[in-house]
Amino acid sequence: MNNRFTLVSDDAGDGDPVVMIHGLGGSSNTFEALMPELTTYRCVRPDMPGAARTGLPHARLTLDVIVDLVADWIQATGLERCHLLGHSMGTLVCQKLAETRPELVTSMVLFGALTEPPDAARKGLLDRAAGVRKNGMDEVADQISKATLAPETHRENPVAAAFVRESLMRQPPEGYAQNCEALSGAKAAHWRKIKAPVLLVTGEHDPVAPVSMARLLNENIEGSEIRIIPGCGHWTPIERPRDCANATREFLQRHRI
Repeated sequence: MNNRFTLVSDDAGDGDPVVMIHGLGGSSNTFEALMPELTTYRCVRPDMPGAARTGLPHARLTLDVIVDLVADWIQATGLERCHLLGHSMGTLVCQKLAETRPELVTSMVLFGALTEPPDAARKGLLDRAAGVRKNGMDEVADQISKATLAPETHRENPVAAAFVRESLMRQPPEGYAQNCEALSGAKAAHWRKIKAPVLLVTGEHDPVAPVSMARLLNENIEGSEIRIIPGCGHWTPIERPRDCANATREFLQRHRI
């Protein structure tokens, strides 16, 4: 692993640090709509390895490699402890950090939190990786944006749907493919080892991380809380930013560093 590898990030604000970890096909902009409500925090939003502005490290991506890179980057940024916000695949990174590097994590807000992919999804992710290497991102962008947003979002907020499609289209194909492979091989965190306070926020119509998955995590992470957002799919911070921002702000206020 290249010790000089760094994540390109946006860093704004003062106060308790909040590190925001986007998911597969996302970028730092996944959380952009939350920013006006979090001005009393230092919000640090990296583009993850192989996504958006951040290149790939020398090591091939696995979930463990990504977790190590993020932990090293947090410390290199000068953060001794931080709150973590994660979306989708980013929630797995957050969970693993809370399990293996608990000294870094004050609390976590997890949007569309994942456990681990079922066998069918693992194969689907490998097929998707092969597809984007061969054909680029356009077809995947269309498929994912249509399938993972709530019907209400497509009908009432077409700008959000366009944003998700654009986010996917702009991913580097090799970086996206390696992230698909990393997610395909991911294993769930040991939830009982997570001691940081956790807020689980999931969309009522999330087909990727359904309400049942959030409830499973809620049952197994001691002291965790759960919020279900009506009329929302998988891209919670984009589909329902005000609800997500309000829930995040209220939670973080109760868990100051």
